[in-house]
Amino acid sequence: MRARDRLSETLELHAACASPRRPRADPRDRVLHSHEALLLPFEQALTRVDSLTGRYYGCSAHFLWIGDRTRQPDGAHVESCAVSRIDRPEMRARPASPDDLLRLIDRLNPGNIAAA
Repeated sequence: MRARDRLSETLELHAACASPRRPRADPRDRVLHSHEALLLPFEQALTRVDSLTGRYYGCSAHFLWIGDRTRQPDGAHVESCAVSRIDRPEMRARPASPDDLLRLIDRLNPGNIAAA
């Protein structure tokens, strides 16, 4: 089955799940996409600067995340997703220790900026 057909099938299922209390035009009926920021050239090509705020956004998905393969605090993947580079990164990692987790948090959000 082609990807386009699978996507159409998925969207048809999504529309069929709408109830009379939540019509299809409801803004909560959205398909959101996330993936691990694994392929750096791809992510860098799809990183954009907001002309009004000057913030960087990763436009390859709604939510980019750091996973087990990319969670090295001094690695290029973490640097690419750091708050100073991309606004609103997520972290999905199972660090080996609390110290590893704290190092990742310090790299991804050095200013301890709360999520909007």
